[in-house]
Amino acid sequence: MSWGKMFMLALVGLALTGMTQAAEPAKGKPAIVKPEQEAVQIKSDELKILQKQQKAIFSGNVVATQGELTIRCARLEVRYAETEEGKASGRIKRMLFSGSVDIFQGSRRGHCRQADYDRPARRILCQGKPWVQDGPNRIKGELIIFHLDRDEVEVKRPRAEIEVPKEARPGKKGRP
Repeated sequence: MSWGKMFMLALVGLALTGMTQAAEPAKGKPAIVKPEQEAVQIKSDELKILQKQQKAIFSGNVVATQGELTIRCARLEVRYAETEEGKASGRIKRMLFSGSVDIFQGSRRGHCRQADYDRPARRILCQGKPWVQDGPNRIKGELIIFHLDRDEVEVKRPRAEIEVPKEARPGKKGRP
């Protein structure tokens, strides 16, 4: 492989991870990296880069990971932010997932047909028969919004399946 191709691959790799440089911490203090500044790791079978449109399209067995958030899908379109001068910044602005989308964060799991991750806002909008599950409880809805920094889930037109613990279930012999 020529030096030019190797250099281009290295630049593409840096741009695709959306890495940002953290300020050097004060002596003896660890650097604090905000969740939106964590690198995004993306694996897939294929990749197509559209430099003029400032986007990249990953397809086939896509797995995107940022911190404790993991999203799996068939196709991912990554859109990059521009600088004030209209040039590519290398920072991820938006990630559009499609196909069978599975989302994992801590004990929470979600699924939908398409998801839109607004990376600066740390918000994921899920559409297409979305549901979210935490333990045995599952909520379905028309639209599910994951607010990652607030550890909240918002559901439009919810339908819940809540498991009642055995000790709280009505029983025989006068139990509640």
